[in-house]
Amino acid sequence: MIVIDHGKLAVDDAVENVKKKYGTKETVEIEVEGDLNSPEDFRLPVWAACEMEGNLIRCSYDRKEMNAAAVIQAVMERYKIMDVKVKEADIDDVVEEIYKEGAEIEKCAR
Repeated sequence: MIVIDHGKLAVDDAVENVKKKYGTKETVEIEVEGDLNSPEDFRLPVWAACEMEGNLIRCSYDRKEMNAAAVIQAVMERYKIMDVKVKEADIDDVVEEIYKEGAEIEKCAR
């Protein structure tokens, strides 16, 4: 996979290696039995952003900070789990992260 940013080579590596380095965002979707209690009752560490709808909990996090097991454990403490899906960052998200990192490096250089 080759990524060019502002005419400069930003990345030249195998897709799997690029995903490991830049694709650190992950989402876990957990379906629980019955409707959820009040969203205020459900708390995770600050580095996980969670949404709740009906009987579905969707949490996004950086794999460097936590993992799916931590999210699932927190949910299991409160609800009966019916189904779990873990979604890694797709290639579009990875490329976006590469460009963001390049923009941040450029800002610091000024």
